Amino acid sequence: MITLNKAALVALIVATGCKPASEPARYLYVWAGSGNDTTNGVNVVTVIDADPSSNKYGTVMAAVTVDSAGRMPHHTEFSLPASGPFAANDFSGNKSFLIDYKTPLEPSLAGKFDAVPGGFKPHSFARLSNGHILATVQFGDYTDAGIPGMLAEFDESGKFLRSGSSRDAAFPGE
Repeated sequence: MITLNKAALVALIVATGCKPASEPARYLYVWAGSGNDTTNGVNVVTVIDADPSSNKYGTVMAAVTVDSAGRMPHHTEFSLPASGPFAANDFSGNKSFLIDYKTPLEPSLAGKFDAVPGGFKPHSFARLSNGHILATVQFGDYTDAGIPGMLAEFDESGKFLRSGSSRDAAFPGE
């Protein structure tokens, strides 16, 4: 059993899913953890029964530790992708993960995102029509005043493909 310090608990309701958006969701995925900016903790995904007609409604059905040295679980994709794992990040830990939910009651770590050359702290994610993942990256590598961030594109497995900033006219719209 995973015990989380209530004072340090950070939770983000990830997505509801496993059905088309027009139908009620069966499960709710919660990305949460017990770490913070200065203290390691655990990052977990929990699965909650979200079917109001179920006798287990509101019950935690499963949980998986994604990172045992997590700092601050933060953003995920806003909705579950049509296929493949969903993206979740540990902002303070500068790590991003792919969570496999194809077996709803057995979520698992499907992979980690590559580091972004010249940037750190991925933040928000958007799924592109080709299945790639576009992420905002909050900070650059200190080569520009103010350490401005950028956008980074990853394939479905978290492999870094390219990055660019608002100064780069060719990215991301080609």
